[in-house]
Amino acid sequence: MTFDKWFEKQSLLVRIILLVIPFVGWVMEVLCRVSAVIRNSSTTNIVGLVLGAVVPFWGWVDIVGLLLNDKFFLFE
Repeated sequence: MTFDKWFEKQSLLVRIILLVIPFVGWVMEVLCRVSAVIRNSSTTNIVGLVLGAVVPFWGWVDIVGLLLNDKFFLFE
């Protein structure tokens, strides 16, 4: 599964728009994180997946991460 690679290829504006849309943003985040865990099951990716799936406002934290670092927080 290389969904996270596809997501990273998109422009910054497209990635932020996909994350801002309420349900779509959560689905995109979970798909990217599951794809990253399948590819590289490090502790950082697993913690990010759990937080992304459980904490409701974690999508906004990831939007800030995209703006500052061009990647999600807790994402390898």
